[in-house]
Amino acid sequence: MVVHLMVSFLVQTLTDLRPIYRSHIGRFWENATYEEQSKVISLIVEVNGKLEPILVTEALVREVVNFLDEANYPTRFHEKMVKCCMLRLGYRGALNTGNYLKSKFQKSFKFLIHCILISLSHTKGSYDQMRDYQMNMLTALVLNKK
Repeated sequence: MVVHLMVSFLVQTLTDLRPIYRSHIGRFWENATYEEQSKVISLIVEVNGKLEPILVTEALVREVVNFLDEANYPTRFHEKMVKCCMLRLGYRGALNTGNYLKSKFQKSFKFLIHCILISLSHTKGSYDQMRDYQMNMLTALVLNKK
């Protein structure tokens, strides 16, 4: 698994060692607002005695995380490529179902899959099932694709 991550374009993001404090995250979400229509998180903070607005957009996240693809470029791989990737990761379940289970993967890949499920999905539970778009995310990471 380490070899796949070291050649991934996300290696900088995954290995960044800047400290993140729970109190800062808590204060951020206490004061932040999310605008559904424009998909922007806005916040006003005090910087050097002045109130400064901060806007978090998808473009900003793409720049900071160093995504190489375009915003309107969703990646969908062929079903055969995704299934081959699942076999490569040691998936031990049925490949013809719409959802894959995290518990059916080899132990070495469960943490990577867990990170994808927690951070890149919009679900509020059921963190054992991976949907097809999440499988495409995992395939892109493992095969180092955009």
